[in-house]
Amino acid sequence: MKAENHELFVPQTLFDSRGEKEIEIECTLADYLPNISRILRVDAELLKDGIDITGERAEIRGQAVFYLLYESDYRGKLKSVSYSADYSQRFDLKGLGAEEVFATAEQRCAYVSCKTLNPRRFILKCRAETELCVRTMKPFKSVEINGGEGFFYQTKQVGVQTLKTPIERDFTLEESISIEKLPPINEIVSQSLVFTKPEVSASDGLAVIRCEGIFRALYETLMPEGADSSVSLRSAGRSGGTGGMVGTGETDGISGPDATGGTDRAELGDSADGGGAYRSTELYAFVEKRFPVSLTVESDEIKEDGVLGASLELRSLEPTLDIDAYGENRVIDLTYTVRALIETAWETEASVATDMFAEKYDVKCKSGEMVYERVLKAERFAFNLEKVFEIPSMTMERCLQCVADLSVSEVSVDEARDGITVKGVCALSALGISGEDFDTVEHSVNFTERFAMSVPEGAYKVKARISPTSVTADVAGRGRLNVRISAELSANACCKYKETVLAEAELERVKESSDERPLIICYPVKNETLWEIASRYRVDPEKLLKKNSAVFNDRGVVAKEKAFIII
Repeated sequence: MKAENHELFVPQTLFDSRGEKEIEIECTLADYLPNISRILRVDAELLKDGIDITGERAEIRGQAVFYLLYESDYRGKLKSVSYSADYSQRFDLKGLGAEEVFATAEQRCAYVSCKTLNPRRFILKCRAETELCVRTMKPFKSVEINGGEGFFYQTKQVGVQTLKTPIERDFTLEESISIEKLPPINEIVSQSLVFTKPEVSASDGLAVIRCEGIFRALYETLMPEGADSSVSLRSAGRSGGTGGMVGTGETDGISGPDATGGTDRAELGDSADGGGAYRSTELYAFVEKRFPVSLTVESDEIKEDGVLGASLELRSLEPTLDIDAYGENRVIDLTYTVRALIETAWETEASVATDMFAEKYDVKCKSGEMVYERVLKAERFAFNLEKVFEIPSMTMERCLQCVADLSVSEVSVDEARDGITVKGVCALSALGISGEDFDTVEHSVNFTERFAMSVPEGAYKVKARISPTSVTADVAGRGRLNVRISAELSANACCKYKETVLAEAELERVKESSDERPLIICYPVKNETLWEIASRYRVDPEKLLKKNSAVFNDRGVVAKEKAFIII
């Protein structure tokens, strides 16, 4: 007969790959908007709505949101518009059984463009890159440890992660942004809200997500009376999404000669503070503000040691102008919706049999290899990236705002496993002034950075994501743009382990000639184990150790050169 088996469910990756999707929409300006004179910037972001898995196919549903900033034919005013389109991206999954699956997807826009058909019609296009990871709890059969009398098992404790469905929660929050030292707002041209990489603290049933929100806005204002209208302070920027703009860190800012406030900011700030009359000379100002964000998520699926990480996705942003104590529009009230995603995996320990024997049975054991995986909690690194962009065709004299996108193309583990090397591409989109006109530059460079990270044995893949938190840029001579990016990197290791366990055992009853066991004296060799001797003579290991405690050390190994054992 065969020993009974039981199923142990262990995590395994079924699919982990990247795919691309072209998204294209044809758009027309609304009737109330002026015609397009020149496109200044186009951007796009992807909002994931869900992942559906049926049969051997996975489908990611979402929206592609495009942002367009342009110079209009009405007195050269800047305008921004946004358009969205539903999209879906499919992946073929092979070998998918009936097990429950757990899917996560990372998405980014690798390319975006705008083709104008006429001053009011245009085609927006982007290429979505999606990294889909599908994991499951795969059953592995091994001999069950039944604890029956006369049966003995050699066991091993195995640490296993139990996957759980990611937890999603939507939050609607409010924040008030004050710009008391900047000129009042006539109209917000574009705005964005991004979040620093969140930190999670968890206890059983509760997780608290903390990060910073970074709000950036480009707005049209009025120049104070008596100000020099020949000073060019026009600025343009991204109309939404997750990119960075040149600002002044954690304080208010307006674009100036050095793109960090500068002389123009000081002159304008002093003359504008405290109110006053304004004339209708157009001026574009830029503001950046940081504020703390704290979100609380309650769920029975949250365990103190089971949270792997969290991410935030901005779903909507509605700014409303309000007046300050002087009766001027220097307050921006934000209402925004953010989606929090928490990845969890419970840490459990299982006892598995690696060998067995029985007093009254001959046992033929068959071993098997159990393969399982675990994902380690992400480590975080802050770093600065400084690059000089050599752009011979650039005529920009002064950089006003800058957007940078950092994508990871390769992560390698150092031989000593004390660090990782990350290679990627830094794509830059800068807006500035050339003479009296706006000028735009798009360029990219490769980067390589090393991070000190302890990579455990068994790690077969390290995943890394980079999110920029601030970008500054300045023109350093003709055709040279100096860029400094502050960014955060999060990296986690995907580990694979193998354990040899007892997969099957056939039992054949032994015919005994007498009920009394004869006295047996055994002469073991050095380093022979208690388990080996007990299984050879089919006796209880604990009783054997009790009779011969002086022969074995604390590890159950024969430590003497010459010894005998009474069975």
